[in-house]
Order: sequence, then C-alpha cells, then structure tokens
Amino acid sequence: MPESTTQGEGWPLWVQEWVLPYLDDSVLWPVLFALLAHVALILVPLMLQVWRHGSFGGVIGLGWLFACTAYVVRMEHRAVGRFRGLSLVLGLTWGLSLPLAWLCESTGVI
Repeated sequence: MPESTTQGEGWPLWVQEWVLPYLDDSVLWPVLFALLAHVALILVPLMLQVWRHGSFGGVIGLGWLFACTAYVVRMEHRAVGRFRGLSLVLGLTWGLSLPLAWLCESTGVI
C-alpha cells in the first residue's frame, strides 16, 4: 500500500486504522459522507433543542461534541503539523449543520 499524504508518525494506531482510510481512499468517501450525515442528524436536533427551549442538556451535548471535535483537530495538528483533511471534514460537518438547523427551524421540518 503506498504511503498516504495524511498519515504521519504522530497518529495513534486507532486513527491510522479507523479514520484515515476514509480520507485517503476515494472509494470510501461515500461511506464518510453517510457517517457525517448521521453526525449532522445528531447535531441539528441538539441545536434546535438549545435554540427553542434553552435546554441545558442540549448545551452539554453540543459542548461535549465540540470538545471532541477540538480534540481531534488538535491531534491532527500535532501529528501532521498543520490542519488537513480531517479538520476540513469536521469543520464542514459543523458548518453545514448550522444552516441545516436554520432551514429546519424556518420550515418547521423538525
């Protein structure tokens, strides 16, 4: 298997085995898209719960998910030395969840 451009010495073994193949192998990109869509299905209702009801549990859930995202982005920066594909994918997930939550709120879908 050729060396990947995103893999580095600093990555933990579980990231090399379970995360990076989805970014490196274009055949797995549809699977990555499906996984991210499922994450958005968790983020959007949490965002709406916080927006509509000021739910403390929703704030805790969003905070926990954001902290996990920040941890993974920080891990990528330490391993590779800059932000690359994993940070982009996580940023897009959060960035697309906000307009999706707004759309659901304005149309009353959820």
